[in-house]
Amino acid sequence: MKKAIIYYFSGTGNTEYTAREFKNNFDANGYETVLKPIDFISNDFSGEYDLYGFGYPIYAFGPPKPFNSFIENFLKNNKANNGKAFVFTSAGGASGKSERIIGKKLKKKGFDVKGAFLIKATSNYPASKKIKSNGLTDKISEQVKKYIPEILDENRKAKTKSFSMMHPIYWMFTNMGTKSFAKGLAADEKCIKCGVCVRFCPMNNISLVDDKIIFSQNCSNCMRCLHNCPKDAIQFKDKTQNLSRYHGPLGDYKPPMRKD
Repeated sequence: MKKAIIYYFSGTGNTEYTAREFKNNFDANGYETVLKPIDFISNDFSGEYDLYGFGYPIYAFGPPKPFNSFIENFLKNNKANNGKAFVFTSAGGASGKSERIIGKKLKKKGFDVKGAFLIKATSNYPASKKIKSNGLTDKISEQVKKYIPEILDENRKAKTKSFSMMHPIYWMFTNMGTKSFAKGLAADEKCIKCGVCVRFCPMNNISLVDDKIIFSQNCSNCMRCLHNCPKDAIQFKDKTQNLSRYHGPLGDYKPPMRKD
């Protein structure tokens, strides 16, 4: 049986659901597929796979900070550089062809890149936006199913690229926008100091000090803390107090937790 692995990062659950749909389709085509969230992952990329998948949401036309760190470590430490690979992104709008840029990096390391796809989902930005999920599961599933034959086509070569005209916007968001967002985060009176947000923050940006939740400025803008606090106690300025929280297309998304 052929083996596949899908590495992914998900802030509020759309990419995680998309990864699950890819797994279901690959399994139906004779693969044994492993899903691997990149959060808190080590640099041990041992194991041989016939197919490698990489998925992440789009933040201002580019990858989230945690995925950037992961892909750099993966390309540096992974030894199986001759496998087949594909890249998928999830977004409510344009991707800036970010998936093709990651595909180019994989190609340079010797991977046979079969696809670089944007999966149209829904946006979780800005923080005050009510996230629409009606019909989202079918929308994502149909797109994934459409791309499976392309990924499994032995003769297909994906389009890749080295640069996007949207890169300046992405640079400003990553270096300035995320810090601005972090400054507006705070835990309100509903906070029970459970520390869950501390354990699932992918940037180690949240701490519990002297019985207070502290937000630093090393934020990725993933919205995970805002939408997954068990008491809905984390707010962005005065804009989210009445916001319905979002837990992925099926309402079952639970972020990976730091074990230490």
